[in-house]
Amino acid sequence: MSAAQLSTFVTVLLSSGLVAAVPLALAALGETFAEQAGLLNLGLEGMMLTAAFAGFYVALNTSSVAAGLLAGLAAG
Repeated sequence: MSAAQLSTFVTVLLSSGLVAAVPLALAALGETFAEQAGLLNLGLEGMMLTAAFAGFYVALNTSSVAAGLLAGLAAG
């Protein structure tokens, strides 16, 4: 593997990791505020997955992005 290929591989690996970590970091930030309010929510990742699935499903079946957004907000 040449130096250019290795550099490209490392760059892609780090950027992919950062992209994958952002939703979890935002969920952790939201839970931090909830903890300060005295609430404990252990199902944040599950709520995010449920909202994403509901939003996609409704948007796909209704062909309406607005309906998908509302469904995602309601499910999450």
